[in-house]
Amino acid sequence: MGDYKAPKEKTPQAPGPAPSMQDLSGAWVLEKHLSSNIPLILKLQKIPWLVRKAIDSSAIHLHITQYTSTDPKTNEPRVHLDLVQRSSVNVGIGVIEDNRILDWDERPHEDYIFGSVVTRSRYVTGAGFGEAEDGKGARPDIRLNVDVDGEDGEKILRFLRGEIDADGTYCDGFLVEPWPGCDSENAEGKGLWVQTLERSERSAWTAETIWGFEMMNGERCLTSRVAAVDGKGNYQLGKCVFQLLNREC
Repeated sequence: MGDYKAPKEKTPQAPGPAPSMQDLSGAWVLEKHLSSNIPLILKLQKIPWLVRKAIDSSAIHLHITQYTSTDPKTNEPRVHLDLVQRSSVNVGIGVIEDNRILDWDERPHEDYIFGSVVTRSRYVTGAGFGEAEDGKGARPDIRLNVDVDGEDGEKILRFLRGEIDADGTYCDGFLVEPWPGCDSENAEGKGLWVQTLERSERSAWTAETIWGFEMMNGERCLTSRVAAVDGKGNYQLGKCVFQLLNREC
């Protein structure tokens, strides 16, 4: 994959004109009518029915603050994504805070919905696939981290890369947008996405997610493509679609 370098340390910036993978700061709302299979993923993760029902019946807002700091061990810049999820109802769900650092180190996280999990997060860049059947010149350069092999593993990987939707049909997938310093003339290294991995020891599931931008009904939206796998190898694929409300967190 390409070598994305984080910018030098800075404090959170004033709201800008448009979000990008280098600056996702803002208030977002989950568009459930554009999203897919969220209840099925939550069921596989053994989230109680009442909580799933509350999530399904409430408006979900996601507040993102993105900034950089200096790693005290290496003195290298590192990117932070501070996520705050709020619900319009107070029964079963409320506020969930999840602070990520995009360095692929394992970190513990705990909240009252998913319990104790171990998380990892990082940027990934694009890899060219030549004359791909879907006509796309680059896709997220990832390898599967969930434990599924064979045709099912290939389907999960193609879904996470944005080649197909959860039902297996071809789709336009992620927008491939150059980032400062990338080689805009070549597919290799072009595009930028966020990859996350969560593992629950208690409920024995793993979830791999790729974040990026896609066109949904003519609008550029932030999406997260999620593959959740339980301890028996059963899996669910789903997509969360977020529209920007404003650039103020």
